[in-house]
Order: sequence, then C-alpha cells, then structure tokens
Amino acid sequence: HKRDSEEWFSEPFYTHPHGYKLCLEIDANGWGRTKGTHVSVGVRLMRGEFDDNLQFPFAGKITIQLVNCLNSNEHQTVTINFVDGDGDQTSSVTTGDRAPVGYTDSYFLPHSELGYDRAKNRQFLKDDCLHFRVTRVTNVDQKTQLERQCLTIGSRVCIPPFDFITRDFEQQKAENDSSYSPSFYSHPRGYRMCLRVCANGCDTGKGTQVSVFVSLMRGEWDNYLKWPFRGDVTIQLLNQIEDKGHHEDTLAFTNG
Repeated sequence: HKRDSEEWFSEPFYTHPHGYKLCLEIDANGWGRTKGTHVSVGVRLMRGEFDDNLQFPFAGKITIQLVNCLNSNEHQTVTINFVDGDGDQTSSVTTGDRAPVGYTDSYFLPHSELGYDRAKNRQFLKDDCLHFRVTRVTNVDQKTQLERQCLTIGSRVCIPPFDFITRDFEQQKAENDSSYSPSFYSHPRGYRMCLRVCANGCDTGKGTQVSVFVSLMRGEWDNYLKWPFRGDVTIQLLNQIEDKGHHEDTLAFTNG
C-alpha cells in the first residue's frame, strides 16, 4: 500500500446496533503535505441498512489505535471528530457505498516511528502489517459506545461485538444455501472463527429452523495458542424493531 500510494478501507463497523455505518481509511504513504513521510488515518460514513431510521448529519467521535506489537502499552491513538453540519462528511450516503470524503488525521504517525524502538519497547510495523483497533465509537446524540472493534491491515480482523448481516434470506432458504460471516477472533492474537447460517436449517432442523454454527479457522497465531480450543461464543439474532428482545444462544466448545 505504501509503495503504491494506495488507500485501504477497513471492513465496515457500526456505532451501535441499528446505528451508523463507518469504515477506516488508511493511507500508508500519507495524504497531502504528509505524502511520503507519514501514515494517515481517517474515517468515512457508509451507506447503512438503518439510515432511514437515523438522524443526519451524524455527529460523533471515533477513537483509533495503531497497536504496539511488543506490549499492551504505548499504542498510537487518535480521536476523529465528526462535527455536525459539515456537508458530505456527515450527511447520509446516497451515491456509492462510502461518502466521497471523511475526517482524517494526515499526521497520524511518521514513517520513522514505525519500526522497532528499543528504548520505548515499541514496534508498529511487523511482518509488513499494521494493526489498527477502533477502541471507542461515541454517537454524540444517543450517547452510545461500541468497544473492542479490532481491524488489521494485511489480514483483516474483527473482534466481537460485531454485526453480521445475512442477505437474500428467502432465496437461501429456498435453495438450502448457507452464508458465512467474516472471520473474527476470540481476542487479540487469539483463535480465529466464523459463523455459518443455514436459512433452511440443517439435519433434524431442516425445513423448520434457522441453524447457526461456529467454525474454527486457521489463524495467524495458532502456533502460539493452547489446543484444543475451549470457550463459549454468544450469538444474537437481532430484533430489528427495537434494541431489545433479541434471540440469543451460546455455543460451547468443550475439550475433546
């Protein structure tokens, strides 16, 4: 991305259930006056499934971290503010998937600080990857927050909570088809998984139920993890009328 001066957009995320849809915009080689010297970071609004029920322009704050790969401290952090009334940056998206412009921090981090710094026990660039984490999203109007959304350049990663939307449900049901979620991790540098949703059910539930599975996937950090994996994964099917009364189930991975 840096060599080609190419922008990179993250997987989309939401401010809250049924909220505003956003994505990160990263230019490893910088924007404008910082081109060739800095990593630049921004956030753009996207066209979302729930825009008709939301108030625009959007006003809120998104806190982003570039993760220090050596320890849990000394991350590079910035908070991007969406200010009410700034035109295309905050208005609902009606053309294309993303707003034509967003809010940015062109001076996010100099290239000279990406590598290993022994004195600060800090390293941001590792295995040709930069790990970005959205640590907080605050919608100014509704005072809601989304915590622990992790995104990674090189291999795109998310950590729950996150939303997965199955489309063409009736067609999948009629064709006994399944849909798979983007992969997600149990925790930073953890176990990689995905959801599988069978709209028409599987096995004894075929034709009468919606079936949901969680599958382990080959992950980047498998060699450093303890196996077999044991843990619980809690899944909600969202009530799209109001933010309560969701259908919830917990799937348990047990030893053996």
